[in-house]
Amino acid sequence: SPSDTPMVPPTNRDVSPGELEAAERYRVLLERLVSTSPELAAAFMEAAPSVAYRIGYEHLQRWARTGEQLATGGWASLGLAIQFFETTPELLDLIDFDAFSVLVDTTALLASSTADLASDCLGQVGHAIGALPNGTRRPFLEVLRIMAARCRADLDRCLERTPVLLAPLSEEIHGPLLELARHGVQMEGGGAFAL
Repeated sequence: SPSDTPMVPPTNRDVSPGELEAAERYRVLLERLVSTSPELAAAFMEAAPSVAYRIGYEHLQRWARTGEQLATGGWASLGLAIQFFETTPELLDLIDFDAFSVLVDTTALLASSTADLASDCLGQVGHAIGALPNGTRRPFLEVLRIMAARCRADLDRCLERTPVLLAPLSEEIHGPLLELARHGVQMEGGGAFAL
């Protein structure tokens, strides 16, 4: 009978060398995250399966390193890193990995001056991009990235008002308008994109 058949644990021959290497990298990564904060490691472990499914294991290390780097500035930064891990699956439901990379750059830029501003952005960006058509989301994130670099004071207003202002307009002109806004902010700073 099947219950009389002894269970044989898998041997190293049953696992490919690539799988062993990936498992070892994952173990080392988890040890680093636990040494930073058990809460950070728990947030990572909860989100990792969903994130890996969406971005692939080849990008999982980069995502994990980003969260780890965000956690380096004290308690507020640790909270930001946990929020980063927790919000990633929801954000990846709305945008592809390339657009998510733009958001990661924006978050890192904001965190370089204050974790609170970066946390506010992460807390609002899902709602903002969710209100935009798919084709408008990446250009909007490009505007946020340049604003994070040039005029952080207007970022909240941009997150709140851009979807509202674009809603009545044809989706065909969203991209060109956002590109114009991005160039204006890049050239002139926040005054060029007064919403």
